[in-house]
Amino acid sequence: MPSRTELDEAILAPAKLRLVPQDLHDGTPETITIGGVPTPWAKSGTFAVVYKFRLRSGQPKAIRCFYKEEVPLKMQRRYERLHALLPRHAPAFTVGFQYEPQGIKARGEDNKLRTYPIVVMDWVEGEDLLKEIGRLAKAKDTDKLRELARKWVDLIFAMKKIQMAHGDLSGGNVMVRPNGELVLVDYDGLYLPDPELEQCVPEEFGEPDYQHPNRQQRPYNEHMDDFSALVIYLAILALCERPALFQKYVKHNALYIFWPTEGFGFFGRPLPT
Repeated sequence: MPSRTELDEAILAPAKLRLVPQDLHDGTPETITIGGVPTPWAKSGTFAVVYKFRLRSGQPKAIRCFYKEEVPLKMQRRYERLHALLPRHAPAFTVGFQYEPQGIKARGEDNKLRTYPIVVMDWVEGEDLLKEIGRLAKAKDTDKLRELARKWVDLIFAMKKIQMAHGDLSGGNVMVRPNGELVLVDYDGLYLPDPELEQCVPEEFGEPDYQHPNRQQRPYNEHMDDFSALVIYLAILALCERPALFQKYVKHNALYIFWPTEGFGFFGRPLPT
């Protein structure tokens, strides 16, 4: 599989040379300048990196590229099934997407050019949950933090109503729209009570910082979000009382990229066993 650097190189090449889907050929990636060098706007996760891409029409898309390990065939089957299920069951808090098994041409570890899968998703305007919480905590806006906590509960109950679980609830996999609505992204481990999905059990267990230490023993069902949902909820409630906790336990650089300091499970350290 290609590395992050090799995917950056691929996404910056002319789209018609590196992106297989025809509707992406006239588009361009969004870039930022670091040290005078244009770099693709990107957000990395455990298994994938997401690029912001604009079609010729100007419409933004999120292109999710996988790295580190081979993408199993059952992930393609999962995304194909979710493509049919999510618009019917959870349109209010998910986004449209298309899984492309032949998506991007990139060089792997052996320097050979190969084609790898991508997921093309509708772009969600707004900030991810962690950045939004940080903004509100810095402003000491406890009213908005309490409102965010209520919306978090509403989202979890809406998922419970349809027996849905995300599988990787985290500060980066939940987006906050400008109107305050919460939207889930990254559907690699998503669960719905569907026979086809239940035959394609995912091989990942969520971001460790938000999961129970024994997450690898959790069953693949509607309850697998229970721990991470409570961790996030309690963290927001704590910040409602003491907003300074965020600045104490979460550090960020000039590009607003976060990394943890010791002691606060939700913000980057696994809770003690």
